Amino acid sequence: MNASFSSADERFRVELSQAALDVMMEEAVKSYPNETGGILIGRYTRSRTTALVERATPPTADSRAGRTNFYRGVRGLQKLLRRLWRRPIEERRYYLGEWHFHPGANPAPSPSDKDQMVRISQSEEYQCPEPILVIIGGQPPREHALATWIFRRNSAPLELGEAQAAVPR
Repeated sequence: MNASFSSADERFRVELSQAALDVMMEEAVKSYPNETGGILIGRYTRSRTTALVERATPPTADSRAGRTNFYRGVRGLQKLLRRLWRRPIEERRYYLGEWHFHPGANPAPSPSDKDQMVRISQSEEYQCPEPILVIIGGQPPREHALATWIFRRNSAPLELGEAQAAVPR
């Protein structure tokens, strides 16, 4: 079952596929009590109001993690994203943002999380002016919470709440 999140005015929506959720949860369980994370890959609906996160990557081999910190490495990501970008337009997939795990804590972005996401939103290298941040907090699989944020270029971060309505394709 997918997880859907939207802004109060429903201007922004994010739908996380079961496959993406499975990877994030498996990695969180495996890394506990350390942080972990990866990138989010997917596409947007025709209306561009909904991001469809189809895939979450595990941490790359050059990632570093501790109990209260995570540095997402880059090994292999450029090659993966380039391959997904070169597909025919209807099959093309994009970098949509980041995900990570806060073990034993709330799924709220830390000051360094916020700084990183603001840098991504402003970076020409990422080509992503509204990156998504998904944080898992707690101790999966028993107790956990999921929060989804959008970091719009030149705007305050926007937390999305769980949505119940179907997402337009």
